[in-house]
Parts: sequence; structure tokens; C-alpha cells
Amino acid sequence: MNEIASNYAEALASLAKEKNSVEVFKKEIDAVYEAFNNVDNLKVFFKSVKISKEEKKKLLEDSFKGKINPLVMNFLKVLVDKGRIEMYEDIFKEFHTLANKELGINEGVVESARPLSKEQITKLEKAVGLNVELKPRINTNLISGFRIVMENRIIDNSMREKIDNLSSLLKERS
Repeated sequence: MNEIASNYAEALASLAKEKNSVEVFKKEIDAVYEAFNNVDNLKVFFKSVKISKEEKKKLLEDSFKGKINPLVMNFLKVLVDKGRIEMYEDIFKEFHTLANKELGINEGVVESARPLSKEQITKLEKAVGLNVELKPRINTNLISGFRIVMENRIIDNSMREKIDNLSSLLKERS
């Protein structure tokens, strides 16, 4: 992770903690991240030296005023003023991880051969039984089923695992 991005993420996490608003800031930063990723060429817009900082901040105001905490809005404007807004992906991802740590949420990855719906991911998160947040990842080697990878735990319910286990069992018996 980029040290600059980490510093900005840590500053926002510190502010969120100070204001007892970690969960709120996390939801809002996640919403901004999703909105940013749904706009084509947004990084080009933010990187452009032909577009003034005031125009960039106006875009943020027009897009998010009244929808996010004023402190989160000010943070976004600071990123524009400091020329760091194009680093939003790294900053937001790092903040998300720091917020999850503060909230006691474990992070993990759920791999599947095909995309999972949000409902399916939510069901898997509940089934794991821990306070966990799973990020989806496609792994076509799994054939079907899923594989959950967390810090020091793997739950493998994939067809690939079942085939490998059956193969090992047959080799032992022959």
C-alpha cells in the first residue's frame, strides 16, 4: 500500500474514531467509492491540470452535498486541494480496512466460479458465524461451489476440493 494513501486513510480513521462515527464514515466512503467507480474517466477528470481545483470541488459538492457527513466532504476537498484525489481507490480501501478493524469486523474473500449476488454473499457471511465481511473474487478453477479465505482460516466447499479429495482417497486405496 502506498504510504501517502495510508497516511490519508489513517487521518480519516482517526477523525472518524474521534467523532464516534466510524461506521457512518465507512458507509459513506464506501458509497463515494462505488459512485466514483461508476463514472467513466473520473480519474482522468481528477488528474487533469486543465480543470481547476474549484471545479473539482464543485463536482464533489454537486454530487454529494447533503448525502454525506460534512467532515467526509471536507476530507474529499482536502484530497483535491493536496492533489491526492486521484489516489482515492487506495485511500478508500485502506480506510475501509482500518474502519473494519476498529469495528471488529474480520475481512475475507469468497471465491467462486461465477459471480455471487449480494444476497448470497450476505448468507455466507452469516453462515461463517463470525463478524465477517467477504469480498467476492472469481476463480474459474473451482468449477462450482465456493471457497472462503480469511486471515488464518479456509472454508472450501468447491467442486475442485471435492474432486481433489476423492482423487486422493482413490490413490490411497489403490
